[in-house]
Amino acid sequence: MRILHIITGLDDGGSENVLYRLCKSDSLDQHYVISLTGSGKYNEMLKQIGVQVYTLQLNSIFTFFFDFIRLTYIIHKLKPDVIQCWMYHANVIGGAVARLLGYKSVFWSIRNSGKNFCVFHFFTKLTIKIGALFSSFIPYRIITCSLAAIDPHVSIGYERRKFVFIPNGYDITRFQVSNVQVKQYKAIYSRGSFFPILGMVARLDPSKDHENLIQALFLLKKENIQFKTLLIGNGLSNENHFIVNLIDQFHLRGDVILLGPQSDISLWMQVMDIHVLSSSAEAFPNVLAEAMLSGTPCVATDVGDAKFIVGDTGWVVPPKNPSALAEAIMVAIEEWKDPQKWSLRRESARKRIMDNYTIDKMITSYRRIWMS
Repeated sequence: MRILHIITGLDDGGSENVLYRLCKSDSLDQHYVISLTGSGKYNEMLKQIGVQVYTLQLNSIFTFFFDFIRLTYIIHKLKPDVIQCWMYHANVIGGAVARLLGYKSVFWSIRNSGKNFCVFHFFTKLTIKIGALFSSFIPYRIITCSLAAIDPHVSIGYERRKFVFIPNGYDITRFQVSNVQVKQYKAIYSRGSFFPILGMVARLDPSKDHENLIQALFLLKKENIQFKTLLIGNGLSNENHFIVNLIDQFHLRGDVILLGPQSDISLWMQVMDIHVLSSSAEAFPNVLAEAMLSGTPCVATDVGDAKFIVGDTGWVVPPKNPSALAEAIMVAIEEWKDPQKWSLRRESARKRIMDNYTIDKMITSYRRIWMS
């Protein structure tokens, strides 16, 4: 099949990452990608695996009309069998153009939890509302990676019968890192002391609620628990005054290390002993699955599909509750001190992802929906 993906943009994000993994691992179909708002991190990565990428600038008032015509021309030229749209803006714009051109095999992708509509800009909120109005007749199906996202979207008008749940899938081989590298980094941050290395991989964003994490770490320190915490993601550097001031406010300067964005996430996941997710809103938190696939147990807030991903292999607590988060981390640390128990937990975490969330299962599910 010829699959045309229309996505809002190709910057560093969960949707973009899943699109990339899908194109890279699906050897049975020919994939094409249209980005509505220019290039980004995944533009070159997609090209490197042989995917034809078209970049438009529909976010500019000066080029909108011209690139809208280009979008119509590209779809007409490629004559795809399936048009898969990703994220709200691409769902509405790409889906509408595709239907006007006579295509019926149009699929939407919703990858937001629907719990944080209030934080979006006016035009994004408007696009979401328009999507709700169009959802009954533009898409054949609406694919979501999160069961928890369905009800919030239905409540604002999205057509329930159109939703199909396909969880994210992961390439197991990508999360195999040299033990030598892991030991080297662990030695750097533990400095020979016997205390756990905590970590959180998430960009600095209100929905990730780093303040919840910092407050929980402060409670740990008050209990004289030793730890180091690695914070990885965009905005998490010493140049960002907000996060630095937050760390200083809770007297954690020597306990929290800001590493900024890192390319080899699978390595850093294995450097951590415990991965913590402190978010107030998520759909399908990729970092939990990536940590668990790396053999790193997780403490997470109960957002999106977190509790389904973690299962009984970790700890899930209410969001926006630093005390509950701190208590769960303390329980995890106590178990970490027992090598035998911790080894079994690590194995069960990895096995849960391998049994339920592989890239092959995800691709099979997408192809089954596309061919329906």
